[in-house]
Amino acid sequence: MSARFFLFFGLLLSGKLICQPEISGVINQYARYQGTGSCPNSILVDQPAFFPEGSALLIIQMQGASIEEDNDSGFGNVTNLGGAGNYEINRVFAVNGNELVLEKNLLGPYSTGGNTQVVRVPEYDDVRVAGPVTAMPWNGQTGGVIALNVSGTLWLDAGLNASGAGFRGGASITVNSNCTFLTAANRYYYESGNWRGAPKGEGIAPVISGKELGRGAQANGGGGGNDHNSGGGGGANVAGGGQGGENDEPSFGGCDGFYPGKGGKGPSLTNTALIMGGGGGAGHQNNNAPSAGGNGGGIIVLQAGTVVFSGGSIQSNGISAQTVIGDGGGGGGGGGSIALGVGSFSGTPSIEAKGGNGGNVDNSGDDRCQGPGGGGSGGRLISSQTVSANLAGGGAGLSTNSGSCPEGPNGAEAGNPGQSITVAELNQSEASPAPAIAGQPADTSFCTGSPLVLTVNTTGQGLAYQWQIQVAGGGFQDLASGPDFSGVHSAALQINNLPGQTAAFRLVLGNDCFGYITTEPATVTAAPQPAAGFDFTVNGLTVQFNNTSQNGLTYSWSSPQAPGFASTDPDPTYTFAASGVYEVELTATNACGSDQFVQTIALGQNPKASFVLSGPGTGCAPLTVQFQNQSTGAYDQILWEFPGGAPNSSAEENPTVTYAEPGSYDVSLTLSGPLGESTSTHEDFIEVAAPPLPDFQWSSAGLTISFENQSSNATAFSWIFGDGQNSFDSNPVHTYAQPGIYDVTLNAQNPGCGVSVTHSVLLQSTGVQAPVLQELVLFPNPTDSGVNVDLKSGNPAPFRYRLINLLGATVQQGELTAPGYIPMEGLPQGTYGLEIEIEGQKRVDLILKN
Repeated sequence: MSARFFLFFGLLLSGKLICQPEISGVINQYARYQGTGSCPNSILVDQPAFFPEGSALLIIQMQGASIEEDNDSGFGNVTNLGGAGNYEINRVFAVNGNELVLEKNLLGPYSTGGNTQVVRVPEYDDVRVAGPVTAMPWNGQTGGVIALNVSGTLWLDAGLNASGAGFRGGASITVNSNCTFLTAANRYYYESGNWRGAPKGEGIAPVISGKELGRGAQANGGGGGNDHNSGGGGGANVAGGGQGGENDEPSFGGCDGFYPGKGGKGPSLTNTALIMGGGGGAGHQNNNAPSAGGNGGGIIVLQAGTVVFSGGSIQSNGISAQTVIGDGGGGGGGGGSIALGVGSFSGTPSIEAKGGNGGNVDNSGDDRCQGPGGGGSGGRLISSQTVSANLAGGGAGLSTNSGSCPEGPNGAEAGNPGQSITVAELNQSEASPAPAIAGQPADTSFCTGSPLVLTVNTTGQGLAYQWQIQVAGGGFQDLASGPDFSGVHSAALQINNLPGQTAAFRLVLGNDCFGYITTEPATVTAAPQPAAGFDFTVNGLTVQFNNTSQNGLTYSWSSPQAPGFASTDPDPTYTFAASGVYEVELTATNACGSDQFVQTIALGQNPKASFVLSGPGTGCAPLTVQFQNQSTGAYDQILWEFPGGAPNSSAEENPTVTYAEPGSYDVSLTLSGPLGESTSTHEDFIEVAAPPLPDFQWSSAGLTISFENQSSNATAFSWIFGDGQNSFDSNPVHTYAQPGIYDVTLNAQNPGCGVSVTHSVLLQSTGVQAPVLQELVLFPNPTDSGVNVDLKSGNPAPFRYRLINLLGATVQQGELTAPGYIPMEGLPQGTYGLEIEIEGQKRVDLILKN
């Protein structure tokens, strides 16, 4: 038992579990891409059996570039990649005949004329490379690619090796050369069968018919050596390959080969492009020597969580051309491309994409200097992690064992080193057009009168939607848009009305490319809105409420006129504090919402209209009257009507009204309330009389005055004579005690009011005057300005004076001391009465103002 334990522990330490899968050899399958299918994310292949549903695949365009093809040094320059190098990792969703429907959008585009291929990508959780894993060599349509996806750990006990699986080198073809020392085979291309040029190496641009041979590069494929026996150019990847060597014939009349094959040209690639290494150009051959160019390295696409270098390596090197005897050497193949989407590396990484060496030439001791081949360029590493790699270019071939020239490359060049770049991830589409359900509705309730929206969260592109319904006792049926449902062809269904108490809904979604999927049914149950309502019974101020609501779960009672009334009982009883009108609100609530119902409750007596005046209701125009409402009972609306008044109506409790014209006026008060209506009307309630117009004239006989009443609109009169006496006669006669000016007032009255008028009455002095008045001197009279007042004695004496006009109006009055001056400059011409009062004695004189 102890021995078995240690044996198992040792296996754990070595990392070699018996159940772990092991791989070797060619692990991929290859099919030709034949275009897109009926769906935007589908492709056509010639070997659909290689790709079962759910399998991973790599789509990659191998060729399709365009090049310059004029007979000059620009021959082979890439003018348009044409999709060459485009690739992506995808997965098969469904297989329909030779059509593969993919889970993700195509990154593309891909050309059928560019020898696009589809490679099956095996997938493992963990895997061990027990023997070398290789690619099927490129055959002009498929092959040249190793693709592998390991979600966990990849152990490299042996290597992944696509060396030489890439573009093919120029073939070794023996020609009968008819050259002389005058031959100048300097063209960049020749047609097949022409002895002046050797075959070009293969590259991302298809070989051009009629231009298969010669020193011009075939994009990244090396050019073939021209006559006579010059070397072929090295193949390329993203960097250029080396030029082939010259044949310098030392003998007079011999055939020189000064036009060797050009090195393959490195195209300008994006960070996401992958190409195979270009094939080396063939050396010019006429002696049956194997002067073919070396094949380029293939493509390795590896995705892994961890790569453990446990003795193996990752290689995609170009192949070195063979050593030839007596002919031009072939160019080395260009290094291939390695794409690594790896989380981490363990051990010492060993990664290579080197260019192949140019072919050496053995001159066999003859006086010959044939041209060796140029080296292939280093390849390309694209990695999601920074990792070192050997991307060296291949060395130039050597011309050796010559009897006439030293050992050397004869102008042959090494290939340029390759390129290493870091990317975030390898090419794969993120958007997935396949229909999927990310979230769907659960069972729920439908509130009557409130729309319900069922929403399904979906992913995918080009999806069609159809909602279905299942009513109790039946199967699912497609819904149609109408008043009950909207959005039946979308991811969100709006339910406006539910047929029946319950129904189940589901969504069918998808498209013809991916098929259709269905959500789980969601059951919707009708839940009606609450409808509040109540009636009541009144007993004095106590009200018993009877709840008649429907579909309510909870209730709330309130009244703004009774803040103390707040209840959640279904059928409360409440005693209000006083009679009056109350608005009672009931709110009924359930899961679908709330509803309110309001009723007005009148507590107390029926309304009875009654009003009085706050003051007299009779008087002269304009007459302002204050009304006082003395109504009783319950009411909530008041309407006063005052025809002929201002305002002519009012809703105030105690309005004030003004009557501008004489007359008799009716007044009406109407009350309205929940208990009924009451009106009180008083006819001729307001009596407005025209005001009296008082006026009088008088005549005098000494100190006796006869008054003539000229008033109108009056029925009674009151006289005040200005000497403390009065009279109620219509036309009185009054005798004054002494002369003077007296203010006489007549007050004319009628039942509405009284109006008075006052005139000043002038009584001149007659008979014997008091001594002091006899001393009085007034001058000048008539006067242009004023009157001087003096006493004959010359003694000073204070006096009061008053001037009145003939209308009896006082125009001036004051106090002076004699001698004094009474100014009259500002008065108009005419006769004025001047009253002088000295020591209580009055004297009246007429003064003429000029």
